[in-house]
Amino acid sequence: MSNEKITHIENFLPTDIQDNIENLMTDSSVFSWFLYSRTAGDSVDSDNVIDTSQLVHQFLKDGKQNSDYLKDTFSVAEYLEKKINIKIDAWDRVKGNCLFPYHNYTKDNHHPIHQDISKEDNYYTFLYYVNDSDGDTRFFNKNNFNEPIFKYTPKKGTGVLFPSKTWHSSSNPMHSDYRMVINYVFKSEELLI
Repeated sequence: MSNEKITHIENFLPTDIQDNIENLMTDSSVFSWFLYSRTAGDSVDSDNVIDTSQLVHQFLKDGKQNSDYLKDTFSVAEYLEKKINIKIDAWDRVKGNCLFPYHNYTKDNHHPIHQDISKEDNYYTFLYYVNDSDGDTRFFNKNNFNEPIFKYTPKKGTGVLFPSKTWHSSSNPMHSDYRMVINYVFKSEELLI
């Protein structure tokens, strides 16, 4: 399924790899999370925005390894390259995010709308969903930040691929215990979506 330049990708990753990633990221005896007070840096506000804190694990930051568990997440990228037949030329970041239910949050609320990279061409974001959860990812047209053009509800083992300049926002779950994603931001000269 796709909408403009947003592509939803299913059935690309074996179940055992999906389970290994979720088991790693939920194992408090080995995996460290860090509290961030916001979900996005530079952003725009619109109707229904409520920002919350989130837990973050930086696997790779500014193109450099930042975690001993980076290799555990690269299998997602390798299978993605095979599924859509592209080559990843350079990495910007690989970051895990974990959100929890938040008081007074409704199905209409979401976090600040942002771009992962605003000034570069040929950069793409792949949001990999680690677990089944509510807490939609919303995508917006720059001419209307009040009505999303596309929404995706997290489903374990799936992902959404889009140009990193695309305006989007996450949202807290209301019914699930947590919402966990891995955000891959990379450069590819071959990918034209």
